[in-house]
Amino acid sequence: MESPSSSPDTVALGCLLALAAVSAFFLWPFAGIRSPEFEFRDTPLGLLVLEKSWDELLLWPSLGFPTLATPGSELEVWVLHRAPSVEFEVLIDNLPVPILGTAENHGIWRIRIGLPENLASGMHDLAVRANRKPLGERKGRNSLAVIPNKPDLPLVAILSDIHVDEENLKLPFDMRPKPLPGWTENLPVVGKFLRDINETIKKKVENGIVKCNPLNAQKLAAVLAHLAENVKPDLVLLTGDLVDWSGWRNWEKLSDILAESDLPLFLVPGNHDWWTRITFFFGRRWLEPFYLELNSFDAFGFQLGSYYFAGVNSGRPWSLTDAEKGSVEREQLRWLKQHLPSENVILFTHYPSTENELGVVGGWDEVLSLQGLELVIAGHKHPKQPVERVVRGVKQIVVPSVRDSESVLQAIVFL
Repeated sequence: MESPSSSPDTVALGCLLALAAVSAFFLWPFAGIRSPEFEFRDTPLGLLVLEKSWDELLLWPSLGFPTLATPGSELEVWVLHRAPSVEFEVLIDNLPVPILGTAENHGIWRIRIGLPENLASGMHDLAVRANRKPLGERKGRNSLAVIPNKPDLPLVAILSDIHVDEENLKLPFDMRPKPLPGWTENLPVVGKFLRDINETIKKKVENGIVKCNPLNAQKLAAVLAHLAENVKPDLVLLTGDLVDWSGWRNWEKLSDILAESDLPLFLVPGNHDWWTRITFFFGRRWLEPFYLELNSFDAFGFQLGSYYFAGVNSGRPWSLTDAEKGSVEREQLRWLKQHLPSENVILFTHYPSTENELGVVGGWDEVLSLQGLELVIAGHKHPKQPVERVVRGVKQIVVPSVRDSESVLQAIVFL
């Protein structure tokens, strides 16, 4: 007697149950994690990102978004402090500087200070004490760049895709690549997802441990040392995938390397900075170390010489099934449209703009139509050499990866 074949409904139900079981299996580490409540504030400096539980935080200047100042000038320091009355001290290289005034708006304090006339050129540490409590001792490292004579045509170095990876991850099970059933060939999205998981496991998992790669951080340190000793660029732009996955040890290692460099560094995150574990989950919650330790803005800009530089966090993939294309969010576009000047704009971000049969995806249509935009600098693709192309009339440069570079010079692109 022949056994009855499974009905389509039975097969569909089985697939749904299997998907639920796999999801529960991978989601267990996140059980009980509080869901952050982020808010965005439009400011002249940039689109500020805050989480509603944060308090007593240095916002700007910071290690990943320093200020460019001249000796003897005035400077604003931005601090998040939700108390109605606060007594502040501001220190540069552990020495107090005069406070000329303060203003508060919905918990954001703007502290106006005067820089000493004899402040040496180069990078300086800035810290704040609020009611005698230190704030920003890590985030304020290398956050003040003193430039006596600002260049009209700055020398800019660009780095991307560092993938600092210092933290092994012990899994509660031994994960190995699995043979894929033939039916996955007829489901392109599911099949690609499962093949990507297998490829990730092959590369990164051994005996139940997600392996780290300390060489990535060493390459970054070597590149920054070369720039500081031999080139001395006016700016260094880092265009995302700063860490391989969002673990605190990775972020701390990255911050410490950046703080040891005597260079003004401007950072935007990439898709790996949005991810945790072995890239199965992503979300803004995993960017908390970036906002707390490096740069509190999702879009920001600054003028140096004839050019206006705008950094944008494009690290969120534009769809759950396609991590090869990034997206620019509504709030970021709104800030760019309101604050960018009408000429000489250089935008740096992680994802390059990508054209397909739908046009330019992920909000890039509106970005590329911004008045004044002359150049887009991006990473993500890991080319061996810089790749230049024109998309919708705007020149774009996709830069190599520090992680994959075979030499210090291969990892750097200059403007």
